[in-house]
Amino acid sequence: MPKYKLVEADREKWNQIMSESPQFTVFCDIRYLDAVGRKYKNYFVLKGDQIRAGVSVILTEDESGCEIDDLVIYNGIMFLPVPDKKTVRKRFEEFEITEFVIEEFDKQFSKIEMSLSPFFEDLRPFLWHNYHSSNPKDKFNLILKYTSFIDISEFFLKKSYEKMELFKNMENKRQADVKNSIKKGSQIVLLESKNTSLFTDYYAQMMQEQGVEVKESFLTRLCDVIKNIINKNIGIMTGVKNYKGELSYITVFSYLLNESIYLFAAGLRDKMTRHDATFCIWETFRILSEKGICRVNMEGVNSPQRGWFKLSFGGDLKKYFQVRKDKTKDKT
Repeated sequence: MPKYKLVEADREKWNQIMSESPQFTVFCDIRYLDAVGRKYKNYFVLKGDQIRAGVSVILTEDESGCEIDDLVIYNGIMFLPVPDKKTVRKRFEEFEITEFVIEEFDKQFSKIEMSLSPFFEDLRPFLWHNYHSSNPKDKFNLILKYTSFIDISEFFLKKSYEKMELFKNMENKRQADVKNSIKKGSQIVLLESKNTSLFTDYYAQMMQEQGVEVKESFLTRLCDVIKNIINKNIGIMTGVKNYKGELSYITVFSYLLNESIYLFAAGLRDKMTRHDATFCIWETFRILSEKGICRVNMEGVNSPQRGWFKLSFGGDLKKYFQVRKDKTKDKT
């Protein structure tokens, strides 16, 4: 009899059970996934009658595979903690579970793509799968990504910003942005879900200015996600009004348990001053802190311009991996 079993997860129990996992994020939360507008499937990994792990994937349209989606930054395998288990046994069981999921998915899907959590540590089962095969279609391709985590717990202490280590650790330009925004009377505002179309308008215009065409279908999905997380109280949308009283920059952050994730941002070049984006993010940290959040994941620092901007707030650099295997085409 097999040691593990993969079963479709009980929808009503998924969030409650999997929220105990260190790898669980808003991207695997039913409330978020329902709004993404894609077919998805969540599984439990059972050892006997005990749930040891979960797996969340976005399905291809024909359901013959699973794939990465731009709106689902982390998914894949998530382990449940077993407090009384020694570290060596925990590591071995997680290795076994990962091997088991890979084998089961390899039987079921022609295409496998997952974007694993930054807290998924052991990639060896993916690296060793079909290790001796000379056929690249038998193996996983691992793509290295980076994100940054920022500790915002100092906001709980209600210190002035100049006395906060978080502020001191920011790049000088970011510090100056905060100071100048306060001096010029910039204001942070909480936006409601009914304002979501305003964000997508800003986003489309911003991308157009950068020469990037955004499909209407993506904007619709983006709008649905933002509305849903605000209405379900797992996300906020904030905007900054500059000294002219114009709404110039908007951000969207999720919040779940004690972690927030920077999701989306958009600003209009003709309305923005240089410091609006920094001030909007800084003040959103304060708002999130009031909701009990102590850590913010800046959700990717993987392009030069956006990456350096996000890293200029300080924070700890952490790697994560996307894993891909496609039997239908050769890897290059």
